Amino acid sequence: MNALREWWSQPTDYTWNVAYAQSHPILRRTKVAIGVCCWAYGLVCVLALITPVLSPGWLPPAVVGVFALSTVVVGFRWVCRPWPTYRGSLMFIAYAEVGVTSVLIALEDPQVAMLCAALLGVVGNYLAGFHNTTVFVAHQVWALATCGVLYAQSLLYTDVPAGQSTAYLIVLVMVLVTSPVLTQAYLTFLRRDAVVAHFDPLTGLRNRRGLESAVDSLFDDVSTIAVLVADLDNFKSVNDNFGHSFGDDVLRGTAETLNRFFPAPAITARTGGEEFVVVTTDSLDKASIAAEQLRQQIPECNTAGHTTTSIGIHYRSVVSQPISALLGELLDSADAAMYEAKRRGGNSVVIDNTDDEVRFTS
Repeated sequence: MNALREWWSQPTDYTWNVAYAQSHPILRRTKVAIGVCCWAYGLVCVLALITPVLSPGWLPPAVVGVFALSTVVVGFRWVCRPWPTYRGSLMFIAYAEVGVTSVLIALEDPQVAMLCAALLGVVGNYLAGFHNTTVFVAHQVWALATCGVLYAQSLLYTDVPAGQSTAYLIVLVMVLVTSPVLTQAYLTFLRRDAVVAHFDPLTGLRNRRGLESAVDSLFDDVSTIAVLVADLDNFKSVNDNFGHSFGDDVLRGTAETLNRFFPAPAITARTGGEEFVVVTTDSLDKASIAAEQLRQQIPECNTAGHTTTSIGIHYRSVVSQPISALLGELLDSADAAMYEAKRRGGNSVVIDNTDDEVRFTS
């Protein structure tokens, strides 16, 4: 019972899940895969329209036709547009649940519909990867209710033996419930353990271990890389004057600002008390512009004072060498540029470009 309670209460951060998917070279294609699945579902609807499998009357073909057309738009939305917001994702789930169930009920043969109900498992897999247990369980209830309706139709309106329909139902429940539940629980606890091992609990950014584990998997076959080290100036005075709780709020605000100017697939991390790191494959110009915007925005993270930051950027070409093997050297160079910014009075950006001179802005 305690295990079930723990599973139910585990939080799931949709935004973090999406950011992680966007940052990984393989998972980054999840969005395209979802769009392709929408089109595949549309193709199933078209095949249902051109074959004699729908119930008689005008309504079943109309329902199937509407969903066939809608999958074209929804699929392009997934393939060509950014990831949906949390609310947009919930709307997509509702669309998928209603769409699949409506087409299943429109089929004339409940036995065929029960076999096709496995399509609900595709929605379950998406939920297991990106949403919390509450939303996932709501999907499971919907899927079981759909199976119950199809099972009742099979018993009432066909001559198929009850034993055969029951066997179909058992297999369907195993496919739709057992496997997705185990997968969702596994991913939920795996994410929790990963957060503990690789992420800073205060800011939600990666820690040094998380940074090291991320750089190679996120940046395959890159030719250039920029590493940014940002350190808040005189941060000790913030804790001394306003307390550590207020200082923690400033750090959390800094982390949110950092993520805003360096979104995924850039890697953001907190590697020390008030030291932050960004690893990105953006061009030097783009990285330096974002760093300058970050410098200008940092003071707003401290509502009671004027906190500034010193930022160092190291930019270089990398040739056929794992970035993790260079990470220490890259961080040392960016760190040296950051300390040069502090030496010049802080509240500035120093750029150490191996292909150019050191540049300084403030």
